[in-house]
Amino acid sequence: MANKPEDGPEVSFCKTKGTDDLILYSLLSGAERHTKSLMPTSHLTSVIMHDNACEERMLELKVRQIERMKVRSFHFHEHLKNIFLNGLHKRSTSWEKEHETFIKHLQRKNKRSTSSDSTIPIISAAQEVTLSLITGNTTAS
Repeated sequence: MANKPEDGPEVSFCKTKGTDDLILYSLLSGAERHTKSLMPTSHLTSVIMHDNACEERMLELKVRQIERMKVRSFHFHEHLKNIFLNGLHKRSTSWEKEHETFIKHLQRKNKRSTSSDSTIPIISAAQEVTLSLITGNTTAS
């Protein structure tokens, strides 16, 4: 009968909790040693503190991402503004060049017309009729 298990209740023992990590207080500064001694040792509080640290980290990441987006949008706005201003500058300089060439063209044309006025007089319609009568040319109207 010694080999036959009994039908009674089974007794089992929980696993022993591992020892806490040893901390050399001599390596910690006075403030760290004091805060370490004040920290709770239960598992629930350490879970809550870890969760709070994770939430803080997530909040820091979100804030940093928002700040980066602000900087990027500011730089993009400045880039677009520079493109717009450069386009305006190019157009205004091209318009100035076109205006200068147009003015030079008008001045040349004006010089030609003033110099040609002295060589070929402009004949009015009345003078043309009298001239045609003198020359005998009847084609003038």
